[in-house]
Amino acid sequence: WQLAIGIGAMQRLRRLGIALLGMALAAAASDLGSCVSFKAEMLRRQVAERGELTMDAYDALALNNNKHAPYIRVEGTTGMLLTSYGSLTADPVHKIHPSTSTHWIDLVWVENQDGEIIAMRRPGFEAPPARMSFPIPNGTTSMTPYLHCNIHGAFRGPPVSIAVVQTAFSNDTSCKLESCDLADSTGCAPMIVDFERLFATEFGTTTPFVGDTSIHHKPNVVLHGNGSATVEVGGHGGKYHPTVADDDPDKVHWINAIWANDQNGNLVGMRELKPSEPGPPTFTFDIPAGTTSLKPYIYCNKHGLYTSPAVAVSAAIVSSSTTDAVCSMFNECKPLDLTYAKGADCLAMKAAAMKRQLELNAAAPNAFPLPWGTQDTNATNAPYVVLNGTLAKVVVGLGGTPGKEAQAVHPMVDDPSNYGANMHFIEAIWVEDQDGFILGARRLGPSEPGTPTLYFDIPTGTQSVVAYALCNREGLFKGPEATVEAANTVVGARFGCSMQQCIEGTAVSACQAFTSEFYRREQILAGKDSADLEHRPYLTVSGTSVSIVVGPGAAPGGSGYIHPMNYSSNPDDVHFISHIFVTDAFYNLVAMCELLPMDPAPATCTFEVPPDVNQLRPHVVCNRHGLFQGPPTTVVQSNASATRMCFKRECSEAQPSLSATALSNLFVQTRLDSTADSLKRINTVNLCNEHRATFAVRKADVSDALMGQVDRLTKPGDAASDTKRRLGAYSTLMPQLKALGGSWYAIPEVIDHTGINGAELRLDLLDEELMRFESRTLAAGDTEIIPGLEDPISDAAADLLLIDATFAMNWGYDAMTVLNAHYTAFHTINFDGEYVDVALCAKTQGWMGMGWLSASHTGHAMNNTDITVAYVKDGQAYIQDRFAFATEEPTKDENLPNQRLDADGNALNGATDLALIPGALGTEGKEWCPDAECSPGFSLVQFRRNFKSPDAWDVQLSALTTKVLIIFSFASEDPTEYEMLQHSATSTGYGALLWNKKCSPGTYYNTDRGSCVSCDPGTFQPLYQEITSCLQCPKGTFQATAGQSSCQRCKPNFSTASVGSATERSCTCSGPIVTQLDGWYHVPNCGEGPTTLEDGEPHPCTYLGDCVRCPPGMICEGGVELLPALSNDGEAKQRVIEYCGNVSATLLGECSSRDFCSEYFEDPMCGHTQPKLKEGHASLPSNPYSAFLCKDFIACPGGIPGTCAARRNNMSVACGECEPNTFPAGGECIECGDGSSALPFVGAVFGMLIGLACVALFMNKAMYMRVGAATTAGILAGTTFSALQTMTTFATLDLAWLPSIGQFLVVVGIISFNPDIVRPGCVADVSEEGKMLGRVLVLPFSLVWIAIVLLIRKRVRRTNTFKADYANTVGAIASVFFIPIVLSLLAPFICYPHPNGFQSMVSAPSILCYEDPNYGKLIAMGALSFQFIAVPFLAFVAYGTWKYKESLILQDVNRLSMYRFLFIRFKPDRYFFGLIILARNLLICLVPVLANTDPAMQSLFMCLVLLFFMVLQIWFKPWRPDPSQVSWCDANSIDAGLVSGCVLLLLCGVLTTDFEPSREAVATFGHVVLGIIAATIFATLVVTAWQRFFPSPFYKWTIAHDMVGACAQARLLKMHMTAKTNSPVLLDSDVLGDSDVIFDTIRVRTGTLVVYGTRDVLRRQRVAGEITVASNLKVSLVLLRTPEFVDPTEHDLENLEEFLEPTRALLTAYGMGFDSIAKSYHVLLDPKAVPSFNMTNERGLSKYMALADCVLTTGGVVDCEKSDRKRLSDEVKTLPFERTIVICSDPLDEEAMAAVGVMSGMLDRLVVDAGVNFLLLAEFEDVDDASLSEDDGEAEQYLRLLISRVRAVLVLLSKSTLRSRTQNFVIMESMLAFPGMSITKNIDEGMSEAPSLTSRRSNADSLRIAGHRSTSKLEQVGNFKRSRRITGYANQAVIPVILPSYIEGPTAKWYSDVAPLMVPNSVDDSIGQDARIEALKLFFTRSGINFDTGMSPEEMSLQLADIWERMPEEGDRVDTNQFSTRYV
Repeated sequence: WQLAIGIGAMQRLRRLGIALLGMALAAAASDLGSCVSFKAEMLRRQVAERGELTMDAYDALALNNNKHAPYIRVEGTTGMLLTSYGSLTADPVHKIHPSTSTHWIDLVWVENQDGEIIAMRRPGFEAPPARMSFPIPNGTTSMTPYLHCNIHGAFRGPPVSIAVVQTAFSNDTSCKLESCDLADSTGCAPMIVDFERLFATEFGTTTPFVGDTSIHHKPNVVLHGNGSATVEVGGHGGKYHPTVADDDPDKVHWINAIWANDQNGNLVGMRELKPSEPGPPTFTFDIPAGTTSLKPYIYCNKHGLYTSPAVAVSAAIVSSSTTDAVCSMFNECKPLDLTYAKGADCLAMKAAAMKRQLELNAAAPNAFPLPWGTQDTNATNAPYVVLNGTLAKVVVGLGGTPGKEAQAVHPMVDDPSNYGANMHFIEAIWVEDQDGFILGARRLGPSEPGTPTLYFDIPTGTQSVVAYALCNREGLFKGPEATVEAANTVVGARFGCSMQQCIEGTAVSACQAFTSEFYRREQILAGKDSADLEHRPYLTVSGTSVSIVVGPGAAPGGSGYIHPMNYSSNPDDVHFISHIFVTDAFYNLVAMCELLPMDPAPATCTFEVPPDVNQLRPHVVCNRHGLFQGPPTTVVQSNASATRMCFKRECSEAQPSLSATALSNLFVQTRLDSTADSLKRINTVNLCNEHRATFAVRKADVSDALMGQVDRLTKPGDAASDTKRRLGAYSTLMPQLKALGGSWYAIPEVIDHTGINGAELRLDLLDEELMRFESRTLAAGDTEIIPGLEDPISDAAADLLLIDATFAMNWGYDAMTVLNAHYTAFHTINFDGEYVDVALCAKTQGWMGMGWLSASHTGHAMNNTDITVAYVKDGQAYIQDRFAFATEEPTKDENLPNQRLDADGNALNGATDLALIPGALGTEGKEWCPDAECSPGFSLVQFRRNFKSPDAWDVQLSALTTKVLIIFSFASEDPTEYEMLQHSATSTGYGALLWNKKCSPGTYYNTDRGSCVSCDPGTFQPLYQEITSCLQCPKGTFQATAGQSSCQRCKPNFSTASVGSATERSCTCSGPIVTQLDGWYHVPNCGEGPTTLEDGEPHPCTYLGDCVRCPPGMICEGGVELLPALSNDGEAKQRVIEYCGNVSATLLGECSSRDFCSEYFEDPMCGHTQPKLKEGHASLPSNPYSAFLCKDFIACPGGIPGTCAARRNNMSVACGECEPNTFPAGGECIECGDGSSALPFVGAVFGMLIGLACVALFMNKAMYMRVGAATTAGILAGTTFSALQTMTTFATLDLAWLPSIGQFLVVVGIISFNPDIVRPGCVADVSEEGKMLGRVLVLPFSLVWIAIVLLIRKRVRRTNTFKADYANTVGAIASVFFIPIVLSLLAPFICYPHPNGFQSMVSAPSILCYEDPNYGKLIAMGALSFQFIAVPFLAFVAYGTWKYKESLILQDVNRLSMYRFLFIRFKPDRYFFGLIILARNLLICLVPVLANTDPAMQSLFMCLVLLFFMVLQIWFKPWRPDPSQVSWCDANSIDAGLVSGCVLLLLCGVLTTDFEPSREAVATFGHVVLGIIAATIFATLVVTAWQRFFPSPFYKWTIAHDMVGACAQARLLKMHMTAKTNSPVLLDSDVLGDSDVIFDTIRVRTGTLVVYGTRDVLRRQRVAGEITVASNLKVSLVLLRTPEFVDPTEHDLENLEEFLEPTRALLTAYGMGFDSIAKSYHVLLDPKAVPSFNMTNERGLSKYMALADCVLTTGGVVDCEKSDRKRLSDEVKTLPFERTIVICSDPLDEEAMAAVGVMSGMLDRLVVDAGVNFLLLAEFEDVDDASLSEDDGEAEQYLRLLISRVRAVLVLLSKSTLRSRTQNFVIMESMLAFPGMSITKNIDEGMSEAPSLTSRRSNADSLRIAGHRSTSKLEQVGNFKRSRRITGYANQAVIPVILPSYIEGPTAKWYSDVAPLMVPNSVDDSIGQDARIEALKLFFTRSGINFDTGMSPEEMSLQLADIWERMPEEGDRVDTNQFSTRYV
């Protein structure tokens, strides 16, 4: 560097005067304003014309667009811009951008490191390439070239770094925009066409705009009288078109060009304008002769093409002297005659030579110790300058100078043998002037004849020159300084540093010989490939084109390192690929490319594949690291016109070619000429290495199964399992295919060697891993030729399946070495026996030879070499031990004297130490032919050689070497006794047998070198083993020394960024790892700066210190990056940008300061990566590493500590506050703006007032006035709202929700009392205390407003329900918003933890719990408000729930109205569930309070609360059913589903939250839950077992009956049986639901099944199932036959599918078939098997008592008769009428009569204390239709008497009521006998008429009293206090009771036709028939009460309670005298 500075200083002093003059000239010539404007316009077109999103120029290299890539070359202080890569290489493969009338480069420019233009030029239409030369201004450190193509836009080329010595004194720019008047319009016409194209592209039209549309764009023609005209733009009203020069593409604006056409449309004149020209824009020109009109045009860079109407031109003003058009353009009139000098390449070449010299000094003990040698040390190597006038040259060697011809000159030896050991030549020569400036340079090749020479020109002003020469073997030499006279200089001398290809440098043989030099160097300076393979060449074949690049990042689709092309004058910095070459299978050169340091990266070589080349192996040479080779690649295509290529640069501009023909290398050319002999061998398969055979079989004979095996055989794959699969498939498939007539086709030797015709393959000769099979089809009639066979494969009639087999041969040996395409050696080493078995196989029937080279062998390969010769003659193998003295026929060892000693010590001749062996093949040698011609044939010989030989000259083999070097050859004939035929050039070569590959620790076996080499730094190898690469040091370790067996660990908690670290400086703090997911960060302990450690070297602070755990809530990425203070520093960022702009860096992926600092770790700008906030975390600037958790992640984007999202106050905890005049919305803070931002607050207030008013007005409707569907909708809305409220509590939990779920919870949170929603910050500056106070006062304010609304309503409607309505409204609102209310009151108690140990309020994260001074105020407000708001409401609800039953029984309507909000949603018997829901909601609100720091416990308790109450909800099913009976609208199911959804949503939050739960708390909770589960399971098992073995209750009798037609009869029977026995009796209808329950009851809990036989009982499937279960499980059966029971016939039993009723509950679902049912029926109907009892046919209820007595007995068929019926006439005489209630039913309806018995029996038990006597008319034999038909009227009189005196009459309406004269008579008389009670009210208010009795069937449920379901006696529900009645009813003495069979009521026809017949004949008609019928009508319009004996006893008790409530009390009866007077 100091040398370069000195040279530059001297250079500047010499050129100071010239530079000063140049500054002045440059300033005058430069037009910087126009330059920047032209650049701006070109970039503007990127968007306007090209449609790009940005105005940036395209990166040509990134787009691989070499044709549009501009490059910079530097010569001295002059820069040259060249376009297209082809202009650098002069290679026709690389295209050069054209320069045509439609496609050209219209602008080139160069920018410096600051983006300032330092040169610009308009190339015009000059011959390509477009180019520019310019002086490099002072202060330039880098330059970037640009070009603009008129079609494809602007492109950017690679930047070039500039040294100080390459800059001129002037700092002015060179902007060459010169106006040239061309002789014709050839230059302007294309420009006009391009303007028209540009106009069409930008503006979508080809028609120019008319100037009148834009006055300042209008071109106007002004005709002058002197033969000229002027076109000016604008001017109307003094408004001209502006001319704005600016570097902003959006601002630059000017007229690009003005032109005019004549009347024929031909161009008359055109002028280009510059942006910096003063306005107005004009163009003056001479009018050519013949012009009659002028039409002007202009083009505006922004607004396009404009024109104006043509102007007529008179002949008088036309210029007679002008005939051609004028064309004035801004480009250089003459193309630049540039030299292709590349000064930087020369400087780099010099630096590389100095680097070589330093390496040679270190590597060779006899190398010169100085940086270079001088003529004093070695005159042969010294370069001398010879001056002869202006002819100057440099010769190497004193003998090349005049008068010294007798002295030696440096030799040029190009012998490539022995890896270039004899190569000796001058690589490079250059000459410098007195200032160190290079005047000329060239590279040389070893094939150049004569003295190494350089010709050069000496510029004027040169005082002295000195030459340098670089010898390939002996290094760099400096010659003597030569004084220069003025006569020796050349005016305008051109520097010769532009290395080009010479004619003599094109010979392939010379290039191939030159490659030997690289092999020679590799023996001296061994280069090693690095861990990331940066020197590896990557070869890509595309058709016949081949491309080679260096480095994995340059490979197609690759990534990683690209080898640099770094040119520099510093020997330590210059680093580039100097050569890329490729060899074929014969190691002959295919192509070579010589590269220069300034060539772009990646280093590339491209060529076409010439004919007869089938393998390519790439090689690269690095100037610093030597020779590297890549893996071979097989090619299948070639270019017939291509030739082998040699591209070497041995000339320059000043040094032309020295020869008219290429200089070739004789030795190499001989090898190339003999290639033809090898081609013939290549064209046939090498049967030494592989055998091929084809199997054929008719395809039609192969089954699908066999084809599957064929596929298995032919399936590709390289794994061990694939080999096993192929062998298995072959062994099973081939015998089957051979059995189908298939056979193998191959020559006999192939069949013999492979064993394919045998039972098994000869795996002892085959390499089964490389064995492959492929299948194909040969069409019928086609033929397949098999090499070596005369007969083809063919079948004229059928398709053949062909299986092609390829068998890899190893002949039973362990290793195979392919010596060349025709010769292979196989060997197996026995280290214990110290011998090696070898098989030589070659494509010949002559001799085969192999020479054994010792490790110390020197000279030619055949000099003093141990030779083995093998051959086969007449079927006999022969082996010969020979010795070669030189390149001549080797001598047999037995003819060599003095080789060994006998026992007496006498010298003896040598002997053959080789022995033939049969090997696995079974024969010592063999010859065979591949075909009939046998040209050539094959030979194989097997022999054994001992490591040690007694012969003195034989090579002694070692077991410790990794390879044995050999030479090989073969010939076409066997040796005779007298001579050996010499081998051809293509049958010989060098090779190596891989020997012992085990390497010691710290080394690895290099397969390219065939030896063990040391591991590189950053790698290690721990064992003595066979390994081909070292292991990279794992992350966290490093190794700075090569050849190590282990790596060193970084300091604790330090790690490395990647594997393979080679220095301890790469150890940095670890990023996130498994044991520390947040990583570590660096804490320095070195104070202010560098510290000296024990090694005595200063270490930067980034190296010292400790790594500590990353603070909670932060992430520590580890590694290094720019210091935080420099993150926005311009200089630092620029350095990173420049680094990332490097091609090799950008290919690493996304580049950042971390990448920069990883490479420049010790740069003072870099430091350890500091902790960064995780997303959703924040910290205060005052304590940046103390992280707070943000409740809203949007507010805290993370990253740099102490920062928040936009408009968030970073001084507030957790970014919890917005800045003033903003409001929070969705995590963001939005500016309030104008007054409209306060609208949400005002709107919320008014919305709340309106909403509360609506609720108060519409919430207080009576329940009976509510539409059922509306009620259901309200319930569903309420459950949904409750679920949403539950979700609002989730937001208070310490869970990390997914963004989508979190936003959903935010939206749901709108229903909570969150004051931020209404933007209070936009109204006033509200503190958190103010917000809390607002939340607290919302409810009291609402209470007052509701009271006002209801008071107004009271005065308007004059209602008296204010108290009830107010309580109902407030309760409804409070219950609906209970969760938000409680959460708002408990907000100060709900805190969440921060990673730093603090806690914040969930509702106000900026308030720290227990720390903030305002927190105490919030706590006090919350506690007091909860006590005075929430607690009173809970007490109010609890009191209402407690008093509900009492209110209901006491008919306290007012209280019930107050609590409508609480009970209206639930079933009457589930009235208490409202309190349960409030308790649940309270617990939900308390969860975040009680477990506010443990998200695990929060989640567990929340799930527990939700699931527990969901179980209660499922158990009680409290919600009212939907009257529409829509199943999916069931509120209970929907409520359970919503709760389940809440639980699942909660689980989502738990799964996405990263927390460490308290193990003790979770364990305790889990143990409790587990205990509950265990207890539940145990209790279930115990109860189940108890019920199984001790069933309870056990029913001694179970009655099965027809539940449609015999419910009352069966129940009455049950009542009598229960009364007569102490054992429980079960009626099957009491067990509802699925049949499983009743079936199970019969199985285990029934003693006897009693079948109550009615007409259809056996048709009921449920009864059939009960009988079948009992019959099969041996449960006793009893059959009770009623008079209507009929035994089913055999036909019925055989056709049960028709006999049984159809039903959905099929018995087949329980495994009961018709056969088993029929069998059970047979058992039931068999009197011998089952007792049977017959019921009497008499009327009355006493027969049921008799039937019960019969059942309790046993025996066969029994007739149960009991007749104790009474007469009414007898009963009336002693009856207590005031306490008597008459029950009347149809005496002929058995079911109705039984219902009377059931009713009376149950009423007797229910009202035991009431002293009531029930009189059943069905019990009297004189009360029936027949008795009423008698004429004496006795029955009627007694009935009248009875009815007139009793307390009440119950009329049971059944199916036959309308036909029963008795019932209708009782109805008429009863209605007439109770005139004071004949008017009734319907229970529903507002209805003036009661519906018909036929429509009252559905009212039973509405008449039930809540809470009665579980009662059995009226006393249990309060004894029905008589002081109050059910609202809406008058006590009725005549009560209709509706039985299930009563379906249809009376019609008008019935009243007219049938009702008159109901009056007995004996009845006094004084009342009148019409009055009686009206009495009937009045009765049938009353509200009846349902009584269903099919219900459970509890439900029937409720119905009876309703009946009892209707009855009048004693004393309510009217005066009976009225009856006497009316009826006496």
